[in-house]
Amino acid sequence: MDASDRLTTLSSRIATLERHAVALQDAFTDAEMKADARHLVDTLRHARAAVDTSAIPDQPALDALERSVNAASQQLASLGRST
Repeated sequence: MDASDRLTTLSSRIATLERHAVALQDAFTDAEMKADARHLVDTLRHARAAVDTSAIPDQPALDALERSVNAASQQLASLGRST
């Protein structure tokens, strides 16, 4: 998969994860869990901003961005299981 396709896939994944993180943030009543969800939303918005730049990042930067989104996905799954 070339870098452009990877960015398109990553952008779609970030949007989906962000929607789920916002939904959890809204649903949580516990302040600590709300803060954890808010942190995830911020992380995903930062990733989206990096993807939305006009330039395609170099391979190491794209790999790091994918790792960041993977980690956020795992954290989101953990938060979702704790409800």
